Amino acid sequence: MQPPAVSIVIPTFNSAAYVVDCLESVLAQSFSNFEAIVIDDGSDDETVSVVKAFSDPRIKLIELPENIGPAGSRNAGIHRASGRFLAFLDSDDVWHPRKLEIQLAAMLQGGHDFTYTLYDIIDQDGRPYARSGSLPYLATYADLLPHCFIRTSSIIYDTLATSGKIYCPDIRKRQDFGLFLSILKRVSSAHLIDQVLCSYRVRENSVSSNKLLNIGYQWQVLYEIERLGLGPSSYYMVHWLIRSGSVAAYRRWRKALSTLARRHAWG
Repeated sequence: MQPPAVSIVIPTFNSAAYVVDCLESVLAQSFSNFEAIVIDDGSDDETVSVVKAFSDPRIKLIELPENIGPAGSRNAGIHRASGRFLAFLDSDDVWHPRKLEIQLAAMLQGGHDFTYTLYDIIDQDGRPYARSGSLPYLATYADLLPHCFIRTSSIIYDTLATSGKIYCPDIRKRQDFGLFLSILKRVSSAHLIDQVLCSYRVRENSVSSNKLLNIGYQWQVLYEIERLGLGPSSYYMVHWLIRSGSVAAYRRWRKALSTLARRHAWG
């Protein structure tokens, strides 16, 4: 059998409430030559049974015997992947139906090795309340150091251009940031696909939405993994903290406006 064109890596952990929407958005893609590798990271809810209920052979499940964190589970999926192009999707996010079709066409026609897209932001119930807004057309290694504006569920990279698969650094958080930097050491830049092609779900009280819990891991990427030195690492940390605070405040404001609008509409 010929390998699929795209391997989609989907780590899960206690995602039973959201993984159905995630996988349905994958199966609804207009581009169909893919495999979706779901890696369950030791869930103790119904995630595994929910995934097994999908009968499509393109969905492949890896069950890890214990929780090892997002980096380890993503890397298990990357190791299993057989497609030329690698895409990533968090299990509580969703793709728009033409995401793969549009993004792959742009990569092949434009000769782009690594791409990312615009995205909208949905609440835990799937209601949109904000967008990423405009993003830089190009992203280089240096561009991402002060602020990682790329969303994991939006990226695709070409393993031919990177001379093989690129894996996440073995840390429990900010491993996606480390992954992007590793890819950008192999290719000159990432290109923006200037369309909203995925939805990023922000869940109430989620760990990923709490920037304070990510500070140590951000420093670990800059200082220990990338070895930028004390001065540059401190410089980029300050910029990241300032930017993260402003982004979080904007999202809270947009969510409050969306809530007020719904209440007004309901009378």
